[in-house]
Amino acid sequence: MTNEQKKNFTMRISQSNRTELLVVLYDVCDCYLGEVETAKDYEEMKDAVHHAETILRYFRNTLDFQYEIAHLLDNLYEFMLRSLSMCIVKKDTKEIPALRRILHNVSSAYEKLAEKDDSAPLMTHTQQIYEGLTYGRNRMGETATGGNLEKRGFFA
Repeated sequence: MTNEQKKNFTMRISQSNRTELLVVLYDVCDCYLGEVETAKDYEEMKDAVHHAETILRYFRNTLDFQYEIAHLLDNLYEFMLRSLSMCIVKKDTKEIPALRRILHNVSSAYEKLAEKDDSAPLMTHTQQIYEGLTYGRNRMGETATGGNLEKRGFFA
């Protein structure tokens, strides 16, 4: 994952409510699955698989089994985890496009839920980020407001 992608995901996480956070995590998992497909060597592929597995395990561990859909999602995550394990064992990534399609289908359902969720962001006392065209020619600019900008970082 590039530093730009990490910065983007970090900004999205800091502004997300509970449902939007799941959408961001699905996007991060998809990014890692993309890295599995484009890995140059086995070690790079294995690292990306482990990152994706960590997110899928998080999804499994946070399911609320009092709802029927949780059992279905658990089976789906278990299938995806087994498929990723087989990618490492067989050193083959041919299953990754199918896994990405499955992930995208579940993610799109959470995106629709996120549109209806008007709860407050999980992280408080964070900067509000505004993004748009500014005075730079043909480039996006970001403006951070809120938070206490003078007290950021470490003091020695």
